[in-house]
Amino acid sequence: MDPCSQLSLAVYTVTFVTGLPLNLLAFCIFVVKARRRLLPADVLLLNLTVSDLVLLAFLPIRIAEASWEMKWKMPDFLCLFSGLLFFSSIYLTTLSLTGVSVDRYLSVAFPLRYKARRWPSYAVVAVALFWVAAFSHCSVIYVVQYQARGNDTAGNLTRFGPSGLEQRGWEPGLLGSTPSSRRRLRPNMVESASGMEWLLPAFLCPLTNYFYFNSIYISSLFLMAVSVDRYLGVAFPIKYKLRRRPAYAIATSVVFWVVTCAHCSFVYIVQYEVLSPNGTATSNNMSRCYEDFSPTQLQILLPVRLEFFIVLFCLPFTVTIFCYVNLIRILVALPNIPVQRKQRAMGLALATLFNFIVCFTPFNLSHVVGFVQNKSPSWRVYALLLSTLNAALDPVIFYFSSSAVQRAFTNCLWRAQPEGEETKWEQGLKGEETEQGLALG
Repeated sequence: MDPCSQLSLAVYTVTFVTGLPLNLLAFCIFVVKARRRLLPADVLLLNLTVSDLVLLAFLPIRIAEASWEMKWKMPDFLCLFSGLLFFSSIYLTTLSLTGVSVDRYLSVAFPLRYKARRWPSYAVVAVALFWVAAFSHCSVIYVVQYQARGNDTAGNLTRFGPSGLEQRGWEPGLLGSTPSSRRRLRPNMVESASGMEWLLPAFLCPLTNYFYFNSIYISSLFLMAVSVDRYLGVAFPIKYKLRRRPAYAIATSVVFWVVTCAHCSFVYIVQYEVLSPNGTATSNNMSRCYEDFSPTQLQILLPVRLEFFIVLFCLPFTVTIFCYVNLIRILVALPNIPVQRKQRAMGLALATLFNFIVCFTPFNLSHVVGFVQNKSPSWRVYALLLSTLNAALDPVIFYFSSSAVQRAFTNCLWRAQPEGEETKWEQGLKGEETEQGLALG
């Protein structure tokens, strides 16, 4: 097995083993919290866990692919569909984290006004917008696949998946080329001609990529939303509390999912159809999953990636930084705030910014580099692996986002609760329900 496949297998396995149980636990906690008292931050964090679970659900497919040295053996449609969900999940996470940061900032900066207007319905609308933005952007996967024009003929189904091998060039009939013709190809195309075939069922290729990219972008959106929620709860505690409706958070979550799913649907458009010289659509032979692209396909894909960088990364990251920097500044200036709350807010801010910088920044910077160089950078594969780790790091954000989550994690990890005794996280839920003023839980 080549080093790239080994690294991919290790990252996917670690992310799946650690991320799945933690996200399932967080999901159960937020569901119980929502049934007791629905807050905008809970709506955003709940959708963040859903985004991570979507990514984790398709990681076994990636693990199998990596164990077969990145060869796709599954149905064709699953390649694009999984890619759409994968990239949409990434950007949904980014937007969700941004939403949380805004919520926290408004809670600190405008505590009274935000408390009065902190309605969950706002979060619902925001989540809906996040979904729309992420999915509509990632739908470029389908656009690129189906719109290869001119003299490009059908070659091999290429993969736009977590291994990040889409930087390798695409030529008609590449696998059938002779050694003499391969010498005329670019070095990265020779590498493609020598291996990296997709041997899984073809339909799994787009499907896994769809969920993979979906999780990246949905995470960004929800991180943004959480930051907004925290900020509003601190900046405008009264106004935000009065207008804090769960319906807003639900609507926001729906929007996030729709946006990311719509964007990541480009996996299918890019993957399945290449136009022959006479303008008729032809399908790719399934030996690779969204890996190679013709120059015509790159003309579509690279500008779309740049738009991803601006809309689904730069904007959420900027909002998140603004919210958490001001949130910390306000908390430090307030002497009457308990130290434990200040530490929890700062921990949430640092964990969110760390997630953005480590998991999302390298991958999104590859969009800019690829647009400038007119090709995907060679290090994009490693940047995309960092984005996968986001599903395992998000529980850290959940831990700092709520005292109930902290107690639940502690209760599960350190001691078994006797039957009939109230658990620590149930105590935390009741404590959070009685909290007034700062909206940090």
